[in-house]
Amino acid sequence: MRHLIILSYLLIIPVFYVFSQSNISFKLNTISYNFLKNENSMLYNSKITPNGELTFEPGIQVAYEFFGNSYTSFKIKQLVKVDACSKISGSTQIMIRGKFFSKWKSSFYIGVGPVLFYRDTWTSIDNYIENNFYSQVSIFDYRNIWLSGEIEYSYTINRNGSFAISLNHINGNSLGVTVGYKYWISRKPRRKCNCPSFN
Repeated sequence: MRHLIILSYLLIIPVFYVFSQSNISFKLNTISYNFLKNENSMLYNSKITPNGELTFEPGIQVAYEFFGNSYTSFKIKQLVKVDACSKISGSTQIMIRGKFFSKWKSSFYIGVGPVLFYRDTWTSIDNYIENNFYSQVSIFDYRNIWLSGEIEYSYTINRNGSFAISLNHINGNSLGVTVGYKYWISRKPRRKCNCPSFN
């Protein structure tokens, strides 16, 4: 165990040294849009629209991001939420992100990468219709997608904080809106950065 802890530190320290710009974000998952018709939509407990296209799926998303330069970054994020059928579900994702717009305090990012979705199994729900979207192991359903992503708008509030709102791929067939706060551990860029300055 001690060797594992030491190895972890040896891997993490160079990351903080090389990638000087980094942040951690905390967001709340809110409304979800189900863009494919689901034969199980009649089971949804949190419908906003009668057909289940819009649902309320509360949750929290935590992410860590570090920059290779001023415009590209690597992000790891974890989402845990209550899904449309009132089951605990989540996703773990890694992605490469690009900053496609930056004007003083406003920035716009697009990220892509693989994601693993999982949830308490729906097979225990009465009248659940089996489909091929998820596989089951024990009491969990899971699904891996190799290309998923997010779109994010960020507005700098002060030296260490930004407001962020994003559109995320939150399960195989849904997009979710998350809103929250991004804390900058370091804004020191390796190269010239079009960032707001604070005196």
